[in-house]
Amino acid sequence: MNIDFLQALQKKILSSINVSMPGIIESYDFKTQKANIKIDSKRQEDDNSFTEYPVISGVPVIMPSSGGAYITMPVKAGDSCIVLFADKDITNWLTGMSNQKPETKRTHHLSDAVAILGLKQFNKANLIENNEDLNIFYSGTTIKIKQNGDV
Repeated sequence: MNIDFLQALQKKILSSINVSMPGIIESYDFKTQKANIKIDSKRQEDDNSFTEYPVISGVPVIMPSSGGAYITMPVKAGDSCIVLFADKDITNWLTGMSNQKPETKRTHHLSDAVAILGLKQFNKANLIENNEDLNIFYSGTTIKIKQNGDV
């Protein structure tokens, strides 16, 4: 086989795989915990031109939860996030089915995106004062819980 053909095929395959990208929240529905998200990067086409990704609708937004505890926070248009793309179709899992086969054969598809809030650009202000306390910042108010339990 022609090595150039194989390298071109490899490049084509790798360039079509979505793993994770930064995103910007366009809108958010707190009742369903789904957002419309604009990928904050350009897609490189085969001809080396660049195009915009489409807005991804209905993306599940992940917030910390475990063991019956849940932390929610306001989500606003313009907030940044990291968008992850599942290896397989997650439609059945999202609708409550466990241990089911995927509904389609798609892989790393934009339709199987989930978002985790909080990814920040390095040029954005950071309010963290130290690495010992639990800090909660909201609307000009700070709650600080120290290691010894003081609030």
